[in-house]
Amino acid sequence: MIVILLAIPLIPFLLLSSYGLAEVEFWTDALQPLSHPGLQAMAIILMMSFDLFLPIPSIPILLWSGHQLGFVVGTIINISALTIAHSTAYELCRWGGVHSYRRFIGPKVNLSSSTLFNKYGPFALAISRNLPIVSEVFSALAGLSEMPRARFQYCILVSNLPTALTLAWLGSKGDSTLMLTASIFIILIPFILITTLYRFIK
Repeated sequence: MIVILLAIPLIPFLLLSSYGLAEVEFWTDALQPLSHPGLQAMAIILMMSFDLFLPIPSIPILLWSGHQLGFVVGTIINISALTIAHSTAYELCRWGGVHSYRRFIGPKVNLSSSTLFNKYGPFALAISRNLPIVSEVFSALAGLSEMPRARFQYCILVSNLPTALTLAWLGSKGDSTLMLTASIFIILIPFILITTLYRFIK
């Protein structure tokens, strides 16, 4: 099932890359003509909503958000965009794919995989947060495994907030030399938070 879910974003990436749609410049150039902050915010959220189906580079878009909108507004837009993107993957699979998923893997495996994901899902969501494609795939898997909605939203909020804050701050500073330090921060902090708060989300 993970292979099938990975194919959903990978196939468009392979098909559209020859047209330049997988390039960072394509998406940032598409944002450049937008001068009004409201339009910029809407465009960022809309782009991230289609991240599961289109090869949209999320980190450059979230950096651009901080650069154009500033740290505070950029953070709000980033966390909104990330939450909507992951919630879209979760809801599409929960409401549109659960029955097919159950038939495909069988009731025994379904029960086993749901139990496994509900136990380790928070860690999977935290670890995969900044891995291209994989983060949306795990959100989709959370929907197929019927992870409780409140628990899922809590996990992605904890996982996404450090990324939203850090990338908005980096974008507002415009300093690419800080990217390595920031990368370590946005990879480790979600995992540490999930581990620390795990007893509250069981």
